[in-house]
Amino acid sequence: MVYQPFQCRIDADGGLVKLTGSQRMSGRIGLVAGRLTYLGTGHVAGDTPLPYEALPPRTDPTASPQLVPEAGLVEVTGRNAARILMPAPVLESDLNILLLSR
Repeated sequence: MVYQPFQCRIDADGGLVKLTGSQRMSGRIGLVAGRLTYLGTGHVAGDTPLPYEALPPRTDPTASPQLVPEAGLVEVTGRNAARILMPAPVLESDLNILLLSR
């Protein structure tokens, strides 16, 4: 499924937050084993996410609040563009691709 664009914020320190929509994400972009990587938490708007590293080892997507781990590779595709490839997400799909643009 393809969604219309959502507003996000990426801070100078690599913090990424999805600001609009009912499903949100909050995490950090940084180097992991030499690869630009996103590690974050998916959550429902209005809920307070835990940092990725504080999530339990097992995820229950039916729990409330719904907090799910998200991990992906970040590829810079242009001067003002990038994408995050998130294989095997916990919810709804086999591959999530987030297109980022300024």
